[in-house]
Amino acid sequence: DYFLSGEQGKLAPSQKINHFAGASWFTSKVELIRNWRLLDAVPPAFAMPADYDQFLKRAQEYPESMWVTKSAQHRGVRIISVKEATQVVEDAKAAGELVFLQEYIRDAYLVDGRRWDLGIYVAVTSFRPLKVYIYDDFLLRFCMKKYAGAGPNSDKDTYVIGDDYIPPWDLGNAIAHNFMRGVSAKNSLRAFIGEEKYAALTRNLRHNIVQLLRFYQPTVNSMTSKYPNGDANMFELWRFDFVVDSSMRSWLMEV
Repeated sequence: DYFLSGEQGKLAPSQKINHFAGASWFTSKVELIRNWRLLDAVPPAFAMPADYDQFLKRAQEYPESMWVTKSAQHRGVRIISVKEATQVVEDAKAAGELVFLQEYIRDAYLVDGRRWDLGIYVAVTSFRPLKVYIYDDFLLRFCMKKYAGAGPNSDKDTYVIGDDYIPPWDLGNAIAHNFMRGVSAKNSLRAFIGEEKYAALTRNLRHNIVQLLRFYQPTVNSMTSKYPNGDANMFELWRFDFVVDSSMRSWLMEV
C-alpha cells in the first residue's frame, strides 16, 4: 500500500491510481473473516489452530452446523462436521499451516436445483467522504452439478463455484430464456424469484456493501492520510461475491 508513497505528491488532480491504500484489509479473506462478529454479511469463521476454543463454543451452541474448511489461499475447500474439526486442527498444527473453518450456509436459495453466487461490481471514488457507486446488474454463477445435500462426502461441484461454473444462459430455465432475449442478469433473476423476494434481496445487498465500506472507512482514511494528497488521486473497483439463503439474506464470500 505504500508503493507510490514517494511519487504520489507529483500527481496532478486529474491523475488517478486504481487502488486505495488500506483496502487490502477487506479484500484479503483472512482479514475479512476475522471481523465476522461486526459485519452482518460474513458467516462465522475461525482461524485454526488459534481459535479452536472459540470454535468449540460456537459448535456446542449449534451442534448440527456444518463447516467449510479452507486454506488462506482458498484452496482445499471441503465440507466437514463438527467432529471432524479436531482432526483439521491437528493437521494444521502438524503442517504449520493457517486453516479456516467457516460456517456453511445450509439453507441456500436454489435455482434450478443448484447453489449459486451473485457478484456485484462496486466502485469507490473517495473514502473521505465515502462515495460509492453500485453497478446496476449482477454476475450470476451456478454450480456445475445440482445440489444433493451437505456432508463430508458431498461432490464439490454441487457446492463450490470455482473456475468452472454454469453461466445463466446455460441453465435451460426461465432465467436462461430471459437472458438470451437480452434481459439483464439482474432482471432475469428478478422475474424468476418475484418482486417481493427481489426487493428484500436488493435491500440486504445494499446494506451489506455499505456497512462493510463504512466499517473499513477509518482504516482506509488512516492509511491514505500518510500520502501527500490523501485519497484524492485514488479510486478502486471491486466485485462483492454473495451467497443468498432462502430468506433472501445475502452472505459475503469475498471481495
